[in-house]
Amino acid sequence: MGRWWAIVVMLGVLASAGCDEPEAPELILLGHTPPVAPACQPRAGQVTHSIMDLTLTERYTFHARLINAGPQDITLEQATISFVPPPNISFVPPQNLRVPVQGIIPAGQEATVPIELVPSQIGAQWAAAPEFAPGQRSSLTLLTELELQGSTLGDGKVRTTGTFTFPVRLCGGCLVAYVPGTMGTDEDGSQTCQAQDGASLSLPLVEPCEPGQDFDTDCRLCRVLYGDPELADRVCDP
Repeated sequence: MGRWWAIVVMLGVLASAGCDEPEAPELILLGHTPPVAPACQPRAGQVTHSIMDLTLTERYTFHARLINAGPQDITLEQATISFVPPPNISFVPPQNLRVPVQGIIPAGQEATVPIELVPSQIGAQWAAAPEFAPGQRSSLTLLTELELQGSTLGDGKVRTTGTFTFPVRLCGGCLVAYVPGTMGTDEDGSQTCQAQDGASLSLPLVEPCEPGQDFDTDCRLCRVLYGDPELADRVCDP
């Protein structure tokens, strides 16, 4: 009888343990909320898809919109990043890349924190790949896995967001924009940015907060980024 009763008790303990609900996460990553021109402030409530134009930039900053749903402030410490490439590309994106992150998310509040998702040394390698040669105008998508880690200020317990998966589109020239009135005809008859008569110079030029990230860059600014006129023709003209 005693042995049978012990078995019943043990089964009851195991059953009750299996019914326990998992702990609700305290650090929640909602998405990417980059600064928007001209004020260069995040647009409230809007999560943006990530686009990196490798003809205009070699680094990419992910602006993580985070919520601290817990009772204590959380100090952010690091991010772990992995890229899942499509088949048949010429370069190998990094896995388990760890980058430092700084910031404190107060209890019960949300904040936007910048994370160097693609450091310049990695972006330079990608930009040199044959897929993104000047004038190639190619595009591909990397599936990206991002996890943020921090600790509570009160008792030092580790808090993570879990893995947040999202696409990052890499392209060559997809964010170069052609504003009406800025185009002229080159000597060979092709269309070129910034008309030679200077008429386009009178049109307003809105500079993006982070050229080459997420939002269009005026072709006139693209030409400024490339000092070599011939290379600018290949990269910045349609």
